[in-house]
Amino acid sequence: MWDGGKILDPENGRNYTLKMTPIEGGKKLEVRGSFGPFGRTQTWVRLQ
Repeated sequence: MWDGGKILDPENGRNYTLKMTPIEGGKKLEVRGSFGPFGRTQTWVRLQ
C-alpha cells in the first residue's frame, strides 16, 4: 500500500490525499482520493 501522496482532479483543480493499494496480485490497483471525511475509490486494471 502507498499512502500519504496527493492526486489532482483535473475537472475541479483540487488536490486530494491519495492512498493506493494493489489487489488481485497486482492485476488491479485500488486508488482512493479523499478530502477530509469525503472520498472516492476507483479500481484501475492493468493492461496485459
